[in-house]
Amino acid sequence: MSQKNIEIIVNLDGTTVVEANNFKGVGCKDASKQIELALAGPGGSVSTKPKDDFYQTNATDQFQCR
Repeated sequence: MSQKNIEIIVNLDGTTVVEANNFKGVGCKDASKQIELALAGPGGSVSTKPKDDFYQTNATDQFQCR
């Protein structure tokens, strides 16, 4: 399994990109939320664009009914 990490990219124009890598489902949002809020500053906004992994789930996140 790949290691989970959060990558912060600062572009030359001062904009930033936060990428949560190797997370599945909403885990990426939970992991990067505080970083995104800190970068946005007071009253700032955060734009998100989910990657394909967002739409996947971990086997441990699923409930099995019997």
